[in-house]
Amino acid sequence: MAAPMLKQIAGDGNVKESSMKLIRSCEEYFSLWKDCKSWTNKFHEYYVHGEWPVCEQWKEDHHNCMLWTEHQSKTAKEALIQSELHRLKAKNDNSPPVWNLRTQPCSDWTMPALNDKTQPSSKVS
Repeated sequence: MAAPMLKQIAGDGNVKESSMKLIRSCEEYFSLWKDCKSWTNKFHEYYVHGEWPVCEQWKEDHHNCMLWTEHQSKTAKEALIQSELHRLKAKNDNSPPVWNLRTQPCSDWTMPALNDKTQPSSKVS
């Protein structure tokens, strides 16, 4: 989903109208900002990542959302879209791989799989 949205920015910095799908509701920005500054989230972020969360972007996004919805500010709308694109790009860039890719196959990849049916049964009487 992120790749098509990232390609929608023109070379001069203009954002196409189809990028509007990125913008969340103003209530959601407020909720995310409120959650970000809570002590439980701060403790969790510090425990997991070793640093305190920075919540100012959520507050700024909420402010821009309110400016856009109430006053139809085009600069606020573009700031929201740029913020969401930056967030998507950072999320994709910082995600660690789930596993390491192999450079060559395992040495025993042609061996048959061991099943209970193929192994001789040893009955103990």
